[in-house]
Amino acid sequence: MSYDIYIGNAELEEFNPDDDECNTVRVHVDQLNNKDAPVFPNDEMTGDGNDRHPGYNGWATFCEDSGLEKLFFDEETGLMRQHPGVFHITKNDLAVVQEKLELWKSSHPNAVPGFGGMNWSDGTVKEPNKYDPVLARLIWLEWWMRYALKNCKTPAIENS
Repeated sequence: MSYDIYIGNAELEEFNPDDDECNTVRVHVDQLNNKDAPVFPNDEMTGDGNDRHPGYNGWATFCEDSGLEKLFFDEETGLMRQHPGVFHITKNDLAVVQEKLELWKSSHPNAVPGFGGMNWSDGTVKEPNKYDPVLARLIWLEWWMRYALKNCKTPAIENS
């Protein structure tokens, strides 16, 4: 199982108020791409998009390794305290990510952001130790959170 994480503008999903079968109002963040967004080796699924699709364990490990557990999973204030859920992003949230990104860079000065890619023909991982996925995810988070705060009426993160 995995998360579908989107960072951008929170909007009400369109629905037909005359449809008696549909009485749920849902807030969501649309998928979008930006040519200026960071792109990482072996990350074809995300590319220059505002979406990531990590496994539950992979995201939990990333949060633990980067020091972002409280930002995402605090029971009262975490950006992913409910699953699924949509939560407002603040300048303070961005500041936390920026701090963790700088800490990671200073403690891993030779790290190269990216992912070990799967070789689908034989199931092996290409270049397993060449890239740092924690650094890549931190850079992605920082860029898209900063983008959302600057460009979106209602900056938010969605996980579904």
